[in-house]
Amino acid sequence: RCTRCGATLYTRRKNTLNRSLALVLTAAVLFIAANAFPFLSLNSQGNVVDSNLLSGAVALFEEGNVLLSSVVLLTTFVFPLAHLLGLTYILLLLKFRRKPWRMRSIFRFVRHAQPWGMLEVLLLAVLVSSVKLADFAIVIPGVALYSFAGLILILAAVDSVLDPHLIWRLTGGRP
Repeated sequence: RCTRCGATLYTRRKNTLNRSLALVLTAAVLFIAANAFPFLSLNSQGNVVDSNLLSGAVALFEEGNVLLSSVVLLTTFVFPLAHLLGLTYILLLLKFRRKPWRMRSIFRFVRHAQPWGMLEVLLLAVLVSSVKLADFAIVIPGVALYSFAGLILILAAVDSVLDPHLIWRLTGGRP
C-alpha cells in the first residue's frame, strides 16, 4: 500500500508458480510442433514447396545474406528457445522447492532476452506475405502455423501470469 494515499500498489496473485509452469510447458510443446512440422506449403502450377520456421534463415544464408540470416535465426528460434528453456528450468526447480543453480543470472537473462524473440512480427509477416502470394500460388497453412499462433497466445498468457516478484522473493534476492 502507498503510505501517502493508501492505494494498493501491488497484490500477489494466487498459484502463479503452477499456472506459469503449466503454460510454459504448453508453450514448449507448441514450440516443438511449430518447428517439427511444415509451416506453409505453396502450390504453384503443380509444384508444391513446403517450408518451416528455419527454412527462411537457411535460404537467406544460402543467398549470402549471413547477417540477416543470423538476425532471423536469433529472433525466431534462439531467443524464444532460450526464453522457454530458462523459464522451464527455473519454474520446475522452484516447484520442487530447490534453488536453481545460477538462477538469478538465468532469470535476468530470460527477462532481457524476451523482447528479442519477435515471434509476433514473424507471424504478421507470414500472414501478409500469404495474402500477397494468394494471387500467384495456392497457400496451404500447415500444422506448424497453427502451433505457432497458439505459441504466441500462450507466451502472452505466460507474461501475464508470471510473477517476477515471487521468483525474486523465492531466491532471496532483488533483481
